[in-house]
Amino acid sequence: VADFVAAREAVPRGKIAVVPIGVDTAAFAPASAEARARARAALGLSSGDFVVGALGRLAPEKNFAAVAAAARQCPGVRFVIGGSGPQEHALHRVVAGVDNCFLAGRISDRAAFYASLDVFVLSSLHEALPMTVLEAMASGVPVVASDLEGVAAALGDCGALVPPGNPVQIAAQVRRLRDDPVHRRALAEGARRRVENEFGAASTASKIEAVYRELCRG
Repeated sequence: VADFVAAREAVPRGKIAVVPIGVDTAAFAPASAEARARARAALGLSSGDFVVGALGRLAPEKNFAAVAAAARQCPGVRFVIGGSGPQEHALHRVVAGVDNCFLAGRISDRAAFYASLDVFVLSSLHEALPMTVLEAMASGVPVVASDLEGVAAALGDCGALVPPGNPVQIAAQVRRLRDDPVHRRALAEGARRRVENEFGAASTASKIEAVYRELCRG
């Protein structure tokens, strides 16, 4: 980000401070068993389902068709896509032929949506630093995401990265996480810790304060 701004605006690199967006880690936190059951029931999912979710504006750059394509390669796994947008009607046609994938429509309670999931998927072709990935991480949900610069920087080694636009690799990572609960739990716990340390609201506020203090010193 800093390199892009420096090149675009002709600002010396040393005068640019990058502060990542912050996540409310109290609002987005690992769910209790009861909250998870309620969240699943609201989506028509059962406690025994292995659930993979994606969330965002239903637009071409989000590439939700890749999620539906990955679902075809993961029989027995339930895929749910939350959100609304210009591609909603087209995606309804795409998922109509995929028995284990459905659209949930606009999601008003994102924390509850994450609570229903075993894995979160980001299938975008282009992204900076998506809030959905940070929210899922804070919620203790393992993430499979497109290998894009901002996404990779957020995940670190606490998630699975796949080539953008590659449903085969998305499906492979989903199956791996389904079949390896120990690895799944390790990613979830590591992601939560990473968000608390690097992207929590308190951490972000502290970094912004440090920038202002530096400016005040001239």
